[in-house]
Amino acid sequence: METMRDAFFNTLFPFAKEDPSIMVLTSDFSAPSFDRYRTDLPGQFINTGISEQNTVLVASGLAMSGMKVFVVSIAPFITMRCFEQIRLFPADMNLNVTIVGVGAGFSYTEAGATHHSVEDIGLMRLLPHMLVFSASDNAEVRHFVHRILDTGGPSYVRLDRRSLPDLYPQDTTFGNSLSVLSPVSKVNFLTTGYTTHLAVELASTLRDNGITVGIVDAFSLPLDPREFAETFGGAELIVSLEEHVASGGLGEAARLLLAECDAAMRLKAFALNVREGLCHSYGPRSALQARHGLDKEDILREVRGFYER
Repeated sequence: METMRDAFFNTLFPFAKEDPSIMVLTSDFSAPSFDRYRTDLPGQFINTGISEQNTVLVASGLAMSGMKVFVVSIAPFITMRCFEQIRLFPADMNLNVTIVGVGAGFSYTEAGATHHSVEDIGLMRLLPHMLVFSASDNAEVRHFVHRILDTGGPSYVRLDRRSLPDLYPQDTTFGNSLSVLSPVSKVNFLTTGYTTHLAVELASTLRDNGITVGIVDAFSLPLDPREFAETFGGAELIVSLEEHVASGGLGEAARLLLAECDAAMRLKAFALNVREGLCHSYGPRSALQARHGLDKEDILREVRGFYER
């Protein structure tokens, strides 16, 4: 199965082959999908070395010259290390630069806090013109490529490091920001990226207990207000799940929309808690999540408690 990274750049390749204005820049980050770029499109692929700040500056210069630029590296390095450069150039100047961050959330479990990317959505949401795409499977990844090429402008694509099971048929038509995986009910999971798979698992457990829960996958931010209101019409509780800190994340985005539309729905947000420090422990991804606020039993207890009340 393709990794998300390879799904993205394999999808982009035929477009790059037809369009010499498409450029791929990497900060000494490798992938099998890059081999065809090096061999067939050497003038459209640049390895800038371990210099993410300079990479974004080079990408910005190319974009100012009319190129469509894709920059890829490990997520915390290509967002936090060069946040100022992204803020001043691709974002503020509304340049056609796509930042591809690999390693969302705790993807790099064994690499420790330096490689965990748990603040990136919030950082990119702060910036003008920036669209944020958060992938739950490869069908969404391929959709992102087409959408980015159609719309242009600055964007951030958040990819998991690993291959994840398919959630959608390859011919799925996606909306603006939300996709309904399980029909909306009284209680619904609102989730993104890796935690969408967690939501599927939890919904199955609840179904065995006679409780039906909807699942809505937020694959793009900012959320579309009209789409959000239409999707959750009639719902009573939204339980947001994200492998990201609460500040600036999906739950906060949903809470703001609920406040604006004066909806009667309640929101319970489950996000990563790093107030006492980043994650410096090791173990399975589920264990890291549980230690930092994404505990399966707590989430199940919240949903069951709603029905008991």
